[in-house]
Formats: sequence, C-alpha cells, structure tokens
Amino acid sequence: MFPRFKVIAILTAWFLASGSQWDAVQVFAWARMFGENVRQLPLGEAVARTFSPEARCTLCAAVTEGKQQQQCETTLNPKFEDRSLSICEPTPQLLFAALDVVGWLENRTRPAGLARERPPVPPPRV
Repeated sequence: MFPRFKVIAILTAWFLASGSQWDAVQVFAWARMFGENVRQLPLGEAVARTFSPEARCTLCAAVTEGKQQQQCETTLNPKFEDRSLSICEPTPQLLFAALDVVGWLENRTRPAGLARERPPVPPPRV
C-alpha cells in the first residue's frame, strides 16, 4: 500500500509543480462548453464555438488569469534569477612528474625474496 501511495504523492507533486492543473481545468471547461453548445448547434459549429476566443466562459478566463499569475510569480521572483544549473563541479587536476613516481616506486618496492630473512628451520618452540 505504501509504495503505491508514494508514487501517487510524487506524481501529484510533479503535476502541481509543472502547472498542469491549469491544463486539466481548461479541458474540463472545454468539455462543459462543448456539451452546452452541442445541444443548441450542429456538431461543427459547436466545436468552432467551443474553441473560439470570443465565446470564452468564466472558467476559461480564470484559467488564463491563473496561468499568467503563475508565470509572473516565477519570472519576477529574484531567487529564481541568475542561477545556473551545475551538474558536475570541476575537479582539480593532479599531475605528477614521471620521475617523481619512478623514484618513489624504487624506494618502496622490492622483488620477492630479496632482503628478507629466511625463516628458522625448525620453528622455535615457546
């Protein structure tokens, strides 16, 4: 039950953050206008009147105003301006001279078996 709730909550948050609620309300308004127009007019004229800007309903005007208000809030808000998206921070490049590495390796590595003491032939008893 909880995984389904999480998915629904995330999708709802994405839906509202993207401003898609205005599109859903607009589709509802068009469906309602088309239903009213098709009762009085033929199908072609009902579709034309539904989508004509002159025959807008109050819900269509509210959707237009809401979209404009939401757009003005995001464009005029100073905390959204002058921000760049940085996905990867540049990393400093570390370069070593080859001679430094060779000298370091010579001092710390030895071939196997050299400069080691052999173990005592019967192990010591304690």
